[in-house]
Amino acid sequence: MRKSISESDKADHARDKARAAMNNHAISSDDPEALTRLREKLARLERLQEQMKAANAAIRMKDTAKGDAKLAELGFSPIDIAKLRKPDWVGRVGFPSYALTNNGATIRSVKERIAQLEARAAAPAPEGWAFDGGEVICNVAENRLQVSFAAIPEKAVRTTLKICGFRWSHYNGVWQRQLTPNAIGAARAMFPRVG
Repeated sequence: MRKSISESDKADHARDKARAAMNNHAISSDDPEALTRLREKLARLERLQEQMKAANAAIRMKDTAKGDAKLAELGFSPIDIAKLRKPDWVGRVGFPSYALTNNGATIRSVKERIAQLEARAAAPAPEGWAFDGGEVICNVAENRLQVSFAAIPEKAVRTTLKICGFRWSHYNGVWQRQLTPNAIGAARAMFPRVG
């Protein structure tokens, strides 16, 4: 009976993880389509920014009928137009300035991320190195920096690895973390190249 309950709990956990993965809209850097997806996201955000600016300009028009016609041209339904014209708790109409500011900040962060991914794609792949008792592997395909030891490392080394963000991968049989310049720097400090 206990085993049955345990297996049922595992199945529920797996189902929850699958549901969460389906609802996750985050764009991982190790996704082969990351640049394409980020560019699409940037285009959507920029369209939204322009639509919010144009809607606010239409709402500020003195002739509300012309303003409503302009909002309808922008694709707003009569219900949306009524919501935009209704003052919020502070008395603001249209899209509040913080919505434009937040969307602008998101646009800038997506542009920076695109630039980082393009630079990473243009740069040569980092190379691993051997150290006394193991090797550091730059696994570009999995976007992981992996540390392999010839034997089980001492507890102090394992603790330092954990502090530096490395986690044991049972699947790969190595200590690993995401492949970043910080990860490479941490590995170089801990495991200097031999020879």
